[in-house]
Amino acid sequence: MASTPRPLCVATLNHDLLIEQTLNSVGLAYADGFSAREDGARVWNPEDLSDTGFEVSLLKLHGSVDWFRVRDGGNWESERIAIGGRDLFDWSDHRPQLLLGTFNKLLSYPAAQFAWLHNQFRVELSRSSLLVVSGYSFGDKGINSYLLEWAYGGQGRRLVVIHPDGKSVLSNARGAIRNKVADWQASGFLASLPARIEDATWQEVAALAA
Repeated sequence: MASTPRPLCVATLNHDLLIEQTLNSVGLAYADGFSAREDGARVWNPEDLSDTGFEVSLLKLHGSVDWFRVRDGGNWESERIAIGGRDLFDWSDHRPQLLLGTFNKLLSYPAAQFAWLHNQFRVELSRSSLLVVSGYSFGDKGINSYLLEWAYGGQGRRLVVIHPDGKSVLSNARGAIRNKVADWQASGFLASLPARIEDATWQEVAALAA
């Protein structure tokens, strides 16, 4: 019996809505941890993250400009994270749910929705043999720890970095990653594609990952 194919997983540290807009423009359904209600609002539902009925799983590991903490009914017990529905909820916090800063983000990784997102990211990594990285400088200690766990967690895995100057990115990464670059390249685990993400092709990525 054939297994159900996993959706493509896209994990991002960006807070903007560019990825959602792009997926919507090409008609790709995605799971982001928020479920739609009949009234049009979307509320945080972590079970949505593991739904294989979507084509893409989108993990916004540092939050998003359109995530807000609201109260559905006015008391603290009804507090939740929602997208949209500004006229439907009492707003308990008018600041979007974002993780900012250099080191203080790490303290929030185990909290609330971020714990679910980061756990799902590690699950998706464990199921993957290919990780394609673009726009990340390897400067987040928490994310780097996940990448190292994945790198040494199985045979035949490949890491492809897409960047016009991938050599510079890797040479300026934090030591936990930078000190392993030479060995990773020599073993074939790590390869760089010198291009902007919008100019790279899947054929080029696949050739490097082979």
